[in-house]
Amino acid sequence: MRFLFTLICVSFLLLSGCSKMILNRVSDGLSGGGNANFIMNDDDPEFVGDALPLALKLYEGIIEANPKHAGIRGAAATGFTGYAYAFIHYNADTTSDEQERRRLYIRARNMYIRARDYGLSALDLKYTDFRRNLARNMDSTLAKVRKDDIDLLYWTGMAWMGAFTCDKFNMRLALTLPQARAMLFKVAEMNPDYGNGTIDEFLITFYGSMPPSMGGDVEKAKVHFDRAVQLSEGQSIAAYLNYVMAVSIAQQNEQEFDELLSIASRIRPDAVPSAKVLRILQQERVRFLIANKDLFIIPTELADDDEDEFVEDSSNEVLEAEGGENE
Repeated sequence: MRFLFTLICVSFLLLSGCSKMILNRVSDGLSGGGNANFIMNDDDPEFVGDALPLALKLYEGIIEANPKHAGIRGAAATGFTGYAYAFIHYNADTTSDEQERRRLYIRARNMYIRARDYGLSALDLKYTDFRRNLARNMDSTLAKVRKDDIDLLYWTGMAWMGAFTCDKFNMRLALTLPQARAMLFKVAEMNPDYGNGTIDEFLITFYGSMPPSMGGDVEKAKVHFDRAVQLSEGQSIAAYLNYVMAVSIAQQNEQEFDELLSIASRIRPDAVPSAKVLRILQQERVRFLIANKDLFIIPTELADDDEDEFVEDSSNEVLEAEGGENE
């Protein structure tokens, strides 16, 4: 209710005009150091999904009225990333309609890019020419980032990665991906325990899904999976989901698929109140994977049949070739 009241006040201020001092105080209050609790602590995903666009547009209205406030830009980066992931990207991953899936992926990509650009513009306000310098020399640019900006670095990098995940054939995004990766690895360097395993959840996906030529390493993915489970005291649904999606399915490990999703399905969404709505959606994703297992894991008997057919076809080819030679 306090947040709703604040938004109503902001709407009034934007319509009527207000002093710079009041606008700064409102911006400070809403930015909250990049805290996304106002998005994630509800237990009704549909309600939150319907309400968020208005809240995010109001954030954009404040940014337009107060363009030099880095905090409100950082909050917008957090909000748009959360909205893109939880309410667009998730739906794209689970729809069976190919045309609708493509539409949702493009929409999610655009939301992620909007979030990334708000994050980068906030970093530009804090560190002169951050975005330009990041493209030129990632290490020296990121070396200047202070620990109190670690949330901003994380959400900006995640938005950037999310955009690429939704549009993997976009060469412009592909060419800039090392910058996003460097930002997230900097978060891990600055605080290896960031978010009680949140950065490890990203590293599970990175090491598990990337080819070895781009830094992929299944053993490292397992290390970060174990860390995420330990740091979250077994409450990270995302750790199990990310490992299953990046490793278990890729290796067609049916037993691991079943065991990890079974554990994830028993984790209570409200165990982490500040991320309740996201965890409810993650539980929905767990149930979707369990119910649609055959879409992800090839049944053993079918794999064996395919192998037998291949052997039989190969044997016939050899016999035919030998027969031809005898003739």
